[in-house]
Amino acid sequence: MGRERVESRNLGVAQAQREFAAFCRTLSSPSSRRAPAVRALRAEIDSLEAEILAAYRPPASIEKYGEFIAASAALKEARELARRFGVTRYPAMFVDDVLVATPKDFGFYGKGEGGGEGRYAPLKSAASHER
Repeated sequence: MGRERVESRNLGVAQAQREFAAFCRTLSSPSSRRAPAVRALRAEIDSLEAEILAAYRPPASIEKYGEFIAASAALKEARELARRFGVTRYPAMFVDDVLVATPKDFGFYGKGEGGGEGRYAPLKSAASHER
């Protein structure tokens, strides 16, 4: 494929994504509910690790040893990815070792960072879910 053709294709994909995002925003009605608080990612990881360590007692630690090791490795990886990409708040989405979405993409903003809808705004009403 020629360069112009690739650029044209990329532009078409970008336009389609923008149109799809605009469509998705029409699926939710404005809500009077307050947006959830943005939570610290490190605190969430630490809390989950504390729960896992509390559960790591016989007989579960013996019967489910592999699952505990997998969970520990996943927490270590989450900490490393958060550090590498500078992600400090929840929610964040990774696919393998690629940062796909940050809190702003979900419409969550910290103090003084603005507001508005994110790319992945949730459906806020039962009627929106039915569409």
